[in-house]
Amino acid sequence: MNKGEWLKLSRQWQYLQNTLHQIQEHTKSIAKNTEPKEKTDDIHDSIPSDVLVCATAKPTFPVAAASHYDPKKDERPRSFWGWLRLAIEVVGLLALVAYVIVAGWTFSEIKRQNRLDKQAWVMPFEFKKTINTTGDTTGANVFYKNTGKTPALNFHIFIGWAARDNLIPSGDERGTQEPTFAIAPDGVGNSAAVIPPEVIQSVLQGNPGGYIFGTIWYNDIFGGDHWFQYCGVIGPRFDYFPACIVHHDSSEAHP
Repeated sequence: MNKGEWLKLSRQWQYLQNTLHQIQEHTKSIAKNTEPKEKTDDIHDSIPSDVLVCATAKPTFPVAAASHYDPKKDERPRSFWGWLRLAIEVVGLLALVAYVIVAGWTFSEIKRQNRLDKQAWVMPFEFKKTINTTGDTTGANVFYKNTGKTPALNFHIFIGWAARDNLIPSGDERGTQEPTFAIAPDGVGNSAAVIPPEVIQSVLQGNPGGYIFGTIWYNDIFGGDHWFQYCGVIGPRFDYFPACIVHHDSSEAHP
């Protein structure tokens, strides 16, 4: 039960106490006004009924009122059925509180699962050699896809190159000047890494070519921020790109 529900319950309890107090005062008034009058030779009998007289006699309450206002009622031992009724009421109250808590948690979990099912999911799925219009290999591209059911908004990607893995930073800086765009569900895009020309020639001769790494940033339609790091090793002649052992993290791993 959250803070708002506790405050509501407290106000309802205060209202109940005020109502019981009003009923108490009203019952006292009814008991006093319904007290039977007995004929006596007292001087009070000669006083008109519209004149206020202070009575010293003990009022006679109706049966229900007398039981409610019995000053010693709390001292009387509670019967078995009374204790049973109290236990049932307590158990019922606890069950109600538990139901409210479970219902609230269930609603939150359903809402979370629905969001996970519908939000955008963008991540790299392939590295390929870049070939220009004349058929020459000019580097490598990273391909990424939105596998979610809704568009990825404000998409931005950083892609870099490093000669050794110890030159790869733990985190990439998201640029502020580069344009961002949206990727529809099942949408695919690609970005090229800037690789020094001498490295490209070395790779084409059969040597390893360092590392391609970067980060993807985007927002889902629910306002959530997401990021995904990636890294691949450039194999000889750009024929394959094994996964790195560094620079692999995502926002989903840090909820």
